[in-house]
Amino acid sequence: THPIVLDSAGRVATGEIWLTAGISYKFSLYTSNDVLIATWDNIAGINGTGITSNAVTVEYDPAGTGAVTTNVQAKLRQTVSVQDFGATGDGITDDTVAIQAAINASAQVNFPSGTYLITSALVLPSNVTLIGANATIKWNAASFAYAITGIAINDIVIQGLIFNSTTSVTTNPTHGIFLQNASRVKVSQCKTSNVNLIYTLSSQTLYANVVSDETSASFNCSRDVLVEHCSIIGPGTINPFPFGGIFMQYTLRFAVTNCSVQNSGHGIHWWGGDANTGVDGALANPRKCFNGSITNCVVQNIHGGGIWGSMGQWITVSGNTVNTCQDVGIDFEGCFDCTATGNTVTACANGGLTNFFYTQNLVFSGNTVSQSNGAPAYRCYNDTQTTNNKSVLLTGNTFRGVGVFTSADFINGPIENASFIGNNFYNCTLACAFNNMKIINVVSNTFVYDIVASGITAFVSVGNASTDANISIKNNQIISLVTHPAGSAGIFVSVSDFNTNTTVNITSNTISGFPLDISIDNIGTNAGTFGLFTIQNNILGAPAFLRSGETSGSTSIVSFENNMYQGSPWPNVTPTTGKWNINNKVYFSAPTSGGYIGAVCTATGTPGTWKTFGLIS
Repeated sequence: THPIVLDSAGRVATGEIWLTAGISYKFSLYTSNDVLIATWDNIAGINGTGITSNAVTVEYDPAGTGAVTTNVQAKLRQTVSVQDFGATGDGITDDTVAIQAAINASAQVNFPSGTYLITSALVLPSNVTLIGANATIKWNAASFAYAITGIAINDIVIQGLIFNSTTSVTTNPTHGIFLQNASRVKVSQCKTSNVNLIYTLSSQTLYANVVSDETSASFNCSRDVLVEHCSIIGPGTINPFPFGGIFMQYTLRFAVTNCSVQNSGHGIHWWGGDANTGVDGALANPRKCFNGSITNCVVQNIHGGGIWGSMGQWITVSGNTVNTCQDVGIDFEGCFDCTATGNTVTACANGGLTNFFYTQNLVFSGNTVSQSNGAPAYRCYNDTQTTNNKSVLLTGNTFRGVGVFTSADFINGPIENASFIGNNFYNCTLACAFNNMKIINVVSNTFVYDIVASGITAFVSVGNASTDANISIKNNQIISLVTHPAGSAGIFVSVSDFNTNTTVNITSNTISGFPLDISIDNIGTNAGTFGLFTIQNNILGAPAFLRSGETSGSTSIVSFENNMYQGSPWPNVTPTTGKWNINNKVYFSAPTSGGYIGAVCTATGTPGTWKTFGLIS
């Protein structure tokens, strides 16, 4: 017992008392008149290791209703610093063991400012938060590919860390974060240098072994991944297979927002199987990456595709800027029910907006695509001659060729249903003329050209459609401000189906500045099938209408009526050249009393047999 002396004001008069750790004490407090005030039993020593035992015995009572009382030691251990475990952050000392010990010890690990060198990958358990304060994790990606790894874990937060490889590895994928079969992951405010940021995937690599059904006990995908406010400077292209700066492989419900990616193999990339129809891409196969969004990101200087994925479903790509990609800009390969809205895409070598292989229900809306390299502004690619590309809608987009022509086209394969509605095309041709196209709608678009074509060009070209095809070209403005080579046409439509009739509707378009306003062709060989053309109510600029083909047996039935040139019907005299069908009508521009309203073709031919009609009394 150690008496403590108080002065007249009740304060300790003098001195300090140091207690030996590991020994319990009893304290008694007396007045100067030796009157006992109070006593305290079992007071532990607090110097040296005694601090630890004292923290265990001191209660911590959080504020708030329902709070659970714990002790000070447990509370402090909820958040630790890697420097508590010996990490130096000097960029020279190997901090691997210290950082791993901190991760194993606490639910929240802080990285104070510094550069932390690691020589092997850090392994995450579940329920861990890593927070960096201008802290860099540095390693040599040539020695091991990923700085942080985790398998079958959940509830992970990684915030404010910088991942820096001392070398740029281009022979295999390298990422700051690699997670297999992980759930509820948030990566925020992170940066990279010489490496990509994050790669999430299934615990299985083969499509057939990936189970994306969350109700199955065998479910093995990653899910619920958020990447936000991150900046990535990648290692460059990855040979032979590029990987994304942000790569979501076999991942369900992901969001990437307000990020920037540059100098990566691909920019932002998802994968739910190989869309190649000879691999996983059959229409009946499930898409094993779905419910994803990529929003307000900047992707530039990419060695492969900017924002793209394979066999995804319900993916939205909106408000992004994609610039200078050596492959495609925004691409849906073998994807279902996906949209790209309000994006800006420039200078992408194999297409600004694209869809490859078998796709269904794609919408490209309100995007702006500028191509100064002559590459397509939009491209549809299919590796077979079937119509298993099911539906694509392009509406409200602006497609622009800068200094050169660009195109919206279909290469090496058709689509069953394509609609171009309300788009603006500047120095951009529309080429839908490929085998087995089925339903094509070109409606209410504006086409403007101020660059001279290098050869004979069809500026809006549709045709070579499949069984029971239907083509509509309506209410468009197709205007050239320059003179193109002879034979070039504002609208060109060809039909070639051998088994059924093809219906073509060309109505209410305004066409100006081309050698030919409208040109049609029929190259089929079956005399029993027809191209059924309705060409009505168009405003012509040349005026010139060319009808060619029909030399191989098949024929066309053309209704050419009520087309106007400079305010008058055209042709306004009985035709003497060209092929015309029975029941075609022409209206005279200046009918007079006692004359006729116009003439009607009573026998198909070149120019056919014509009789006047409509006697004016």
